[in-house]
Amino acid sequence: MTAPTSEVRHQHKKKEGFLKAAWNDLQQARKNRVKLFPLWLRVMIVSVLMTVSALIGVVVGYAFIGDGSVFDALKPSTWNHIMEFIVKE
Repeated sequence: MTAPTSEVRHQHKKKEGFLKAAWNDLQQARKNRVKLFPLWLRVMIVSVLMTVSALIGVVVGYAFIGDGSVFDALKPSTWNHIMEFIVKE
């Protein structure tokens, strides 16, 4: 096996320099990034979306799959009845 020529080594170093410069530019861009929404707002949005999707799942499961009424799925008496089944003592 032959050693790489000086031209190949020069191209390799040139490529390494380009990659390091690109990496440094990426790191600098991350530091200077302006966040559109603060962390607390993102957490609140995710929490609200999870709650809404859980409620939609309850309504679909109870009303459409389980032959109940849409509004009965959200009544406290329905949840008390479900909890009685879960916590049979």
